Amino acid sequence: AAARRFGDPVGLVVFGSSVTASIKPTTKYEKIERAIVGLSSDSGGTELAPALAKALDYFPQTLRGALMIMTDAGFADKEAVSRRLTALPAGVECTAFCFGGEDSIRDAFSEASASTRVYASSPDEPFAETALNELYG
Repeated sequence: AAARRFGDPVGLVVFGSSVTASIKPTTKYEKIERAIVGLSSDSGGTELAPALAKALDYFPQTLRGALMIMTDAGFADKEAVSRRLTALPAGVECTAFCFGGEDSIRDAFSEASASTRVYASSPDEPFAETALNELYG
C-alpha cells in the first residue's frame, strides 16, 4: 500500500534451496501480488545468500531503499548470509520477518548489521502485526 501511495517500484525474489523466481522492481504491483499469492513451500533446504545477492542486484546505483526478507530462518548458509547482511550499504534498510522458534532466528541473524530489524512470529499463530516480536533492531 505504501509503495502504491508513493509510486515506489517493488521487486520480488523467491527462494528456497535456490532462487526460483524474480521480478525486477516495477510499479505494476498486480504482477508482484499475483506472484506472492502463488507462492508455496516445498519444505526443502533454504539458501538465503543467493537471494540476497539477486535482490541487491536490483537496487539502483545509489543503493538506497528497503529490503524485506520473509523466511523460516532455517537457512543452511548462515555465514554467507551474515557476510551479506553486515556488508549492506548504509542506504539499505533491511527488515526480516521470520517464522519459527526465536532461538533459531536469533542464531540465524546474530551477525546482522545495525540497519537490520528482525521480527519473529510463531508459525502456530496467524500472521499479523500483533503477532510479531522484535528480536533485534
